[in-house]
Amino acid sequence: MIDKPKAGFQIPLADWMCNELKPLVDKHINAAQLDDEIFEIDEVLKIKQAFYSGQHTKVNVLWFILMFQMWREKWLF
Repeated sequence: MIDKPKAGFQIPLADWMCNELKPLVDKHINAAQLDDEIFEIDEVLKIKQAFYSGQHTKVNVLWFILMFQMWREKWLF
């Protein structure tokens, strides 16, 4: 164990965003909350719908949008 190199780990982001964090995703990623000067709203909503349908390939994109939206709400409004 002492000679073993440091290793990272993945957090279960997709699982969290489908379950415990789903209320936050729904609150911050919707047509009323997204700014059309920053996002292609239809495209973001398609990514969200695909994510909820089980296609978790763009989970990081959805996570970054969620983090931006939460930051924007806290610091700009």
